[in-house]
Amino acid sequence: MTERLGLIAGNGALPESLAIEAKKLGLEVFAVGHQGETLPSLASIVSAYTSVQVGQLGRIIKFFKHHKVTQAVMLGGITKATRLLSLRPDWRGVKLLARLKFRGDDALLRAIADEFQKEGITIVSAAEYLKSCLAPAGLISARPLSEAEKMDAVLGWNVAKQIGQLEIGQTVVTCKGVVIAVEAIEGTDAAIRRAGELTSQNSDRHKSQAWSATNSGLVVVKTSKPGQDMRLDIPTVGIATLNILKQAGVSALVLEAEHCFIQDPITFKQMADAMGIAVEGWCKAC
Repeated sequence: MTERLGLIAGNGALPESLAIEAKKLGLEVFAVGHQGETLPSLASIVSAYTSVQVGQLGRIIKFFKHHKVTQAVMLGGITKATRLLSLRPDWRGVKLLARLKFRGDDALLRAIADEFQKEGITIVSAAEYLKSCLAPAGLISARPLSEAEKMDAVLGWNVAKQIGQLEIGQTVVTCKGVVIAVEAIEGTDAAIRRAGELTSQNSDRHKSQAWSATNSGLVVVKTSKPGQDMRLDIPTVGIATLNILKQAGVSALVLEAEHCFIQDPITFKQMADAMGIAVEGWCKAC
């Protein structure tokens, strides 16, 4: 029998990329999407597909067991607002939530992984199938960060690690030695937009096609949480992120190397270069 892989899919394009890569390896993919989050087109790529509401843990387990799935990946986010406003847990989901003292991202995801393990379904890291999408260490764009941008990025990195430890968010926006915005429940994109609204410096700059290497606009840093379990949550950026960066007046982006996904890396680099946005992968603050 062909080896089978379960896919618990959230939003974004990466679940489709993973399904395609897994099929190239000869795996059959059985996917569960989330209503209002997962791209409907995923259904046409996989061997079998079902859709659930957020919190319907029992339905996911039943689907995987029906298809004899013993390994699964979790990939793609569920927005925090969706989790709060559209949570519709089934009985198994209710029991899991009742046992949790804290409902932060890490605690919740680990508890979910434990529930799957009880049923003989092991959660594995999506990075095993999407190594080419992990942010590499070093220069990603054609333009490196300026010295001013590096200073802001170091500040952003240190703050991002602190808010990650507290499970507040994973993204920080800085400028000229000041923290402009930190990601919380609104998510990365909204935090970047808010930073752009809070500063006026981008009003003239994004009229031009490209940035000068001497310009220092907003700097965005996106890292993993300290001790983050890579099976359960990997920060992600993509083409949509770049468009938001440009609109907000961001001149540089720093990602934690080997701990962040880049959707469509080749196109991402080309667009970053066209926009003049410096992108680097860091293993730690410089």
